[in-house]
Amino acid sequence: MRHMNLVTARATVTPDNSDYKEIFNHLNELEFRAIPIAIAQNMVDDEQFDKILSEYINYIFYFEELILTKQYAKAKKMTELCAKALNIKNDDVLFEIMDAVQEEQCLR
Repeated sequence: MRHMNLVTARATVTPDNSDYKEIFNHLNELEFRAIPIAIAQNMVDDEQFDKILSEYINYIFYFEELILTKQYAKAKKMTELCAKALNIKNDDVLFEIMDAVQEEQCLR
């Protein structure tokens, strides 16, 4: 059914499995229609959350890369990021968000 574009994956990020990009690409190769990813918050302490946040920031940049290279079909599978991006009405706001994320990453 995956090959018919009928099945959505549901991935969970844990302290032992926190590379959003790797998780997404693995599930994308398996041909899931959409790939929402969420944190298992009950398993994450503050130190681990910082690491997961860093991975999430990398995932946001990967989403941006897909958009800039017009890989829209792949980017649309990142349902949580795609939904947030579609809610942004003004390109300047999107760039401000990306700048803030980049600044946060540089501070780490």
